[in-house]
Amino acid sequence: MPIETIDDVLSGLDAIIARAHEDKSRCGFFAALYRRVTRRVKAGILAGRFEDGARMDLFDSHFAGRYLAPFDAYRNGRPAPASWSLAFRACDDAGPCVLQHLMAGMNAHINMDLGPSAAAVAPGAALESLRRDFNEINSVLSEETLAVENALATLSPALAMLRDAALLDGNLVINFSMGKARDFAWMTAQEFAANPGDQEARLARLDMVVSALGQTVLHPPLTIAMKLKAVRALETNDVRRIIEALA
Repeated sequence: MPIETIDDVLSGLDAIIARAHEDKSRCGFFAALYRRVTRRVKAGILAGRFEDGARMDLFDSHFAGRYLAPFDAYRNGRPAPASWSLAFRACDDAGPCVLQHLMAGMNAHINMDLGPSAAAVAPGAALESLRRDFNEINSVLSEETLAVENALATLSPALAMLRDAALLDGNLVINFSMGKARDFAWMTAQEFAANPGDQEARLARLDMVVSALGQTVLHPPLTIAMKLKAVRALETNDVRRIIEALA
């Protein structure tokens, strides 16, 4: 199905979530989180929150397509970007905690997809006109942070305990250092907008960098790995319940 509007995005996410719920697949974790944020973006468009609502609808659908297309490719045995393949393969692994699954998806989508999407919607010198609405998405994501934290606390009691004991900065982790990630995405957008040629080679190089970051998310240094192992040990194994809570 072509992804042309934000409603198409929501329909695509609904289909992934429904199938993941039926199959008890961890691929539904990121899709559920993404649907939550997309609904907030749609509400912002309808409320006139963005400078250019029509452009934001286009931006959102183009951006989402960079997740939905690789997901469809991977599910049907076709090649997908390494950063996304890493996140999708992890869905078959019961080892990572819910937070790691979410971060693996966020890493691929924000660090790999966001910048090129911005440059595609506002190419060349037009990119600067997108900056305010690009930054406004930060506020949308921040508004969802508390709700996601509360959902994760019910699913991963050890995560809440580590956060409350200041042994793990839950807000920083859940936001995936969002400020830094989006700064990186904006710099990437500027690079792509200023250099419209040889996009495939640029995407390939970006994919290598983001894939390496994804490896760190799923296989972190020992000190962090031990904390996340404790989180996973007390975490529910009910995949359907997790999907429902995140959605």
